Amino acid sequence: LIKIDGQEKEQQEMRMTDYKDEIINKYIRKDGITLPKQRKKMLVILREIVDKYFEIGKDYTEKEVNLKIVDLGLEDFCFVRRSMICEKLMTRDDGIYRVIEQ
Repeated sequence: LIKIDGQEKEQQEMRMTDYKDEIINKYIRKDGITLPKQRKKMLVILREIVDKYFEIGKDYTEKEVNLKIVDLGLEDFCFVRRSMICEKLMTRDDGIYRVIEQ
C-alpha cells in the first residue's frame, strides 16, 4: 500500500476540487444544464443538481422532482430522475423521493 502524507492528500483534494469545478463550469451554464456522456462527469453534475436544488430531509413527489429537473433545462427528466436514484443520490419509496445524505 502507498502511504499518502498530509500534504499529498491536500494536493489530491485540491486537484479533485479543480476537476469538479471545471466540469461544473463546462456543463452548468446560464442558458441551462447539459449532461455529459461520461459517467464520472455526469455524476459530478447530478451531485451538483441534488446539492443545489433539493433539500435534505424534505419529501418530494415525482411531479415535483420532474418539474425541478425540467426547470433546469433538462428535457429528459425521466432519465435524470432515474440516474439520481441509480447513483444513490436520492431514494424513492412509495412515490416519495428524498435526498440521501452524503
